[in-house]
Amino acid sequence: MRVIMVRCIFLVFFMVITTISSYGQNEEQKMMGEAKLKEESLLTRDTLSYALNDVVIKGSAKSMRITDNSVIMNIANTELAKKGKLLDILTYMPFVSKQNNNIIVAGKGEPIFYLNGHRLYESSELEKLLASDIKDIEVVTSPGAEYDASAKAVIKIRTIKPKGVGFSGNVESTFAYLGNHKLSEIPRSNFNYRTGGLDVFASLNLRDTRTKSESSQNMSLTNEDTYAQNETSVTRNTWLGYDGNIGMDYTAKSWNFGIKYAFTKTPYNKATTEGDVQVMKNEETFYDLWLKNATDINMLVQNLSAYAIYDLSKHSKLFMDWYLSKSDNDTEQDIEEIYTASSPKYTSSHSSYSNKFFAGKLEMQHTFNFGNIKYGTECSQTRYTTAFENKDNSLLTPASSSLRKEKTIAAYTSLTLKSDFMTTSAGMRYEYCKVNYESSDYDDSWNESNWFPFISLQKRLGKVKLSVSYTNKIKRPVYYSFRNNVTYRSPFEYSTGNPSLKSTFYHTISSLLSYKNLSASVTYEAQKHPVFYMIRQYGDNNAVMVRPENVKSYKHLVVTGNWFTTLGPWTPYISASLEKPFLKIEYTQYKKMRANIELFNTFSTHQGYNFDVNFSFSSGGNQNIMDRKANSMFQLGAYKNFLGENLYVGIYYMDVFKTQKSKYTILLDNVWQHKSSYDFNNGIYITAIYKFNNANSRYHGNQAGLSEKARIAM
Repeated sequence: MRVIMVRCIFLVFFMVITTISSYGQNEEQKMMGEAKLKEESLLTRDTLSYALNDVVIKGSAKSMRITDNSVIMNIANTELAKKGKLLDILTYMPFVSKQNNNIIVAGKGEPIFYLNGHRLYESSELEKLLASDIKDIEVVTSPGAEYDASAKAVIKIRTIKPKGVGFSGNVESTFAYLGNHKLSEIPRSNFNYRTGGLDVFASLNLRDTRTKSESSQNMSLTNEDTYAQNETSVTRNTWLGYDGNIGMDYTAKSWNFGIKYAFTKTPYNKATTEGDVQVMKNEETFYDLWLKNATDINMLVQNLSAYAIYDLSKHSKLFMDWYLSKSDNDTEQDIEEIYTASSPKYTSSHSSYSNKFFAGKLEMQHTFNFGNIKYGTECSQTRYTTAFENKDNSLLTPASSSLRKEKTIAAYTSLTLKSDFMTTSAGMRYEYCKVNYESSDYDDSWNESNWFPFISLQKRLGKVKLSVSYTNKIKRPVYYSFRNNVTYRSPFEYSTGNPSLKSTFYHTISSLLSYKNLSASVTYEAQKHPVFYMIRQYGDNNAVMVRPENVKSYKHLVVTGNWFTTLGPWTPYISASLEKPFLKIEYTQYKKMRANIELFNTFSTHQGYNFDVNFSFSSGGNQNIMDRKANSMFQLGAYKNFLGENLYVGIYYMDVFKTQKSKYTILLDNVWQHKSSYDFNNGIYITAIYKFNNANSRYHGNQAGLSEKARIAM
């Protein structure tokens, strides 16, 4: 019934938009007449630029270029622009890959995203962007002082200049038939209305997905006796949710301002794990049971943002940004245990997590012939509460609650100087943070202040561009890691947070090199107090506890290379990286190198059909405290644009040989774990996107409180 409702709603949206689009296109034809000559001249200039870039793909260097401490890839009028979504082309960018469904920049981890100068936070903002609307993508591997002190990598997305007036937008739907033999679908819709300087926008995205994963796990604990757990389980997740936004933007002669309301609602998100658990004591059966662990999550996130940009002069701008957010998460957990030699046991618990967050940012920018200068200030305030109740009053999962309040004030400045000899960028950021923590166990408060310098040098040596940079960054743990409640997974395994976690400091030296279609990067990073999830004995119990802990230090060296070209109908993209860790915990050293390679191939026909043959491989080696085994993935795809590029249809067969499996081993003190799991990504994905009267939103807000928004995500 739920699937039928989702389809009906999407069908109504499609009919409304199709009707509106004809009106919007007629209005556009009337109002574009006077501006036609001007736009044609602009389009001619842009088309010539992109045409040259297409030639570059076959041997020149202008499709990819280094500027300061970043690499920019042109997308418009290339083969990548023919793909359906932004997320379909991100992994084609230099140094960018996808790991565990997360976008990763080599040696830097997860990036923050900007769209046309404003920060993106909700994943739906990325998911709705179309490849055909992207002008270029910039990968910043060493963010400067004007970025948040936790930003280790930034991906900037710039879209093609909006066209048209009246109504515009796009509708799309993705259907997935995966290895669990359940149909998932995600319909999305985005709308715009533009007249004069006014731009009104709205979007609504629905999600009805079903996933399945299988895992096997072996764990052992050695104290006076040796306990070992052998477990095989299947997890099924059903997720029904929706998100959207509505807002406006207005552009005057010297002002640009806007306001936006956005929300995410998950009324139904249920994950059920069923499996057999066997626990041995000194190699003899201690107990056997069948375990069912079901969690049901109800979540609502709401936020309101506003911004204003004022042109003080031709070369000076003032940026102001505000952000207010509130989120609530309620989780019910129900557990059923059936033992071989005893009656069934039923337990249940309730967890709630909520936060209120405010941030503001003020920045001045001045541009000169020889460079630019930026300076500004930023503040944020967060209130994060947790509450946990075990309805059966178990001693191993006691009731608990906590309240954490943080206030952060920052000031920064950055300067870029350009000359024929070299481009130099330097900056400094200062942050002061005050923390108050209250819980059922203890109360505490403290503050910290830090300086974060940055410097980057760029030099052209013939056809080679070289950039070298140093950054000092901080990463404060996510708020969920501070929770003090204990979560049950099995009679042998529990998990919790750590209220005493320290922030992690990063000292990073990076170099970028580009030559024609080849780019390379070398990054060395030293981390102080990094956070890893450790497995320890749970007090004096014959069970283990998983919780985040700080370790003294962690260093790693990452070397990455990327190359692409076009040979007739074939466009290959190759990316390879090596990562060498340097980590010692207790008496164990983690220094096994890992290698990764990705080979993406696109074949195009004169009729406009495109075919993808993609392959990725990761060797075994250490990732933090895990000794990972090798895994790979093979993917096939076909796509084409119809109706004058307005309709995109793509079909992909993911993980053809079911080889994208996760296997790792952890050995810490008296605890050992080996786990093998497979998420059923194997299957067919079909996406259809229809767009009309292309005119993207001009909203430029959401720059304040970058790191805090990431930390409160649940």
